[in-house]
Amino acid sequence: GALVWYMDDGGLSGGIPAITSCVFTRKDLERLTSKIGSMTNTRPYIYKNIKVNTAHAPKQIRVYKPDAPVMIEALRNIATEVELPDCMWYKIGGK
Repeated sequence: GALVWYMDDGGLSGGIPAITSCVFTRKDLERLTSKIGSMTNTRPYIYKNIKVNTAHAPKQIRVYKPDAPVMIEALRNIATEVELPDCMWYKIGGK
């Protein structure tokens, strides 16, 4: 599930994996952040775009820069396991 969400709403931002969401509540994002962290052995956090001040402002789940290679490697392992099509590997740094 995490790979599908990342492939749909995520990408690399300055070499750091990030997943953007406008529909999840803060509580839901906190649960997802915790789950992603335990699955990938990283420390993700919720980043809120402070330029937009609405209840459904875009938010991102990001990882701290030192954890970026670990997160990317976890996503790459899942992508290999599920045989992700070659055309989608750009989202996780190429094949």
